[in-house]
Amino acid sequence: MSHDASATWSGFNYQGKIALYHSLKLIVEKLSNNQSLNNYEVVLENHEDFDIKGPNGFESFHQVKAINKTAFSIYAVSYTHLRAHETSLH
Repeated sequence: MSHDASATWSGFNYQGKIALYHSLKLIVEKLSNNQSLNNYEVVLENHEDFDIKGPNGFESFHQVKAINKTAFSIYAVSYTHLRAHETSLH
C-alpha cells in the first residue's frame, strides 16, 4: 500500500474528541453560572482545528496536536502560528 491514511484519520478522530470535550466543558461552565448558550457555536476546520464563536464573534481558536512528546519545543511552531492568527482576527 503506497499511502495509508490511518494516521490522518486518527488525527481527525482525536481532534473531534477534543472539540467535543472542550465544548461540553464550556456548556457546563456557562450553565453553572446561569449564562445563556444562545448564539454560541463550535466551528470545525475554519480558522484553526476548531473555534468557539460567541454572540460577539470568535472567542477562542484551538489547534489539536496528537504528538506523544512532553517538550514544549515540539509545539512551538504551531503555537506561534496560532497566536499570530488569533492576533490578526482581533
